Amino acid sequence: MFGAFNLRDGHDLTSFKTAFDRFSEHLVQQGFVHAWQVWHRAYHDGYDARFPEVSVLVEMRFHDHTASLACWNYVEAGTEPLKSQHIAVNQQVSDPIFALFHALR
Repeated sequence: MFGAFNLRDGHDLTSFKTAFDRFSEHLVQQGFVHAWQVWHRAYHDGYDARFPEVSVLVEMRFHDHTASLACWNYVEAGTEPLKSQHIAVNQQVSDPIFALFHALR
C-alpha cells in the first residue's frame, strides 16, 4: 500500500513518523504487515512531472493480498489500541491518496 499526502500545519515529519511507526509496529504484531517506510519528497523538476503536490509518501508491505484485506478490516473495525494509533496518524495528514499494489514476482 502506498499513501501520499501533506502534513497539516503545526505537524512535522518527526512527529508523524513516530506515530506512523507505532501504528505500523502494531500491525506487524498482529501479523498483517512485515515492513513499512516513510519517504519525504525530494523535489526535482525532471522527476516531478504529473505527480500530485504532496510531500510525504508512506509504504506498507503486507505479507500477501489476504493480509492486506484483513488489515483493512481490522483498521476499519476501529478497536483499541489501534483506533487511538490510527487517529494519531490521521490527525496529522491532509490531502491523502492511498492505493494498494501487488508486486510482480
